[in-house]
Amino acid sequence: MMNTMLKLALLTDLRPQYQIAEELGWSESRLSRVITGRVDLTEEEKEQLAKVLGRTAPDLFPGVL
Repeated sequence: MMNTMLKLALLTDLRPQYQIAEELGWSESRLSRVITGRVDLTEEEKEQLAKVLGRTAPDLFPGVL
C-alpha cells in the first residue's frame, strides 16, 4: 500500500528522488519500493529517511512513536 505522506514529502522536496536515495545510501529502486509499500523499514531507517526530508518519522509513518 502506497505511503501517501511519504510520497507527498518527496514531491514537495526540491531534490530529485535519486539524490535523496543516494543521501540515504539506498538505491532509487529501494526508495521507490518503500513508497509503494513493498519494503518495510526498521524504525532507525524510518528516522533516517524522515531526517533527510526534514520531517519526523510519525509525520511520514503513522504509528511510529
